[in-house]
Amino acid sequence: MDYTFLERLKSKVISGAQTSAARIEDAARTGKLHLDLMAERRKLQRAYTELGKEAHLALREDATAVFGRRPGVPELQTEIEGHKREIAALEARLVESKKPAP
Repeated sequence: MDYTFLERLKSKVISGAQTSAARIEDAARTGKLHLDLMAERRKLQRAYTELGKEAHLALREDATAVFGRRPGVPELQTEIEGHKREIAALEARLVESKKPAP
């Protein structure tokens, strides 16, 4: 009687361990898919950013471009230039703050 109880307990523990292992494997596979998806989205975002940068540079070279007449584009160009000026000012302040006091 004791032997059958232990055998049943053993089989249930083994079955539970196998079920757990399968679920962990599924979770790992799903997690990897999520990471791959996030990586692809970051790559897409970088490509969009580079495309926008190139479009901005092209607009600076040719102000009569058709793209430059699209609604919102001139405002974005002005905003970008403002951000560039602010970044330059902040970088200058950072350099100044690192200089030793006289």
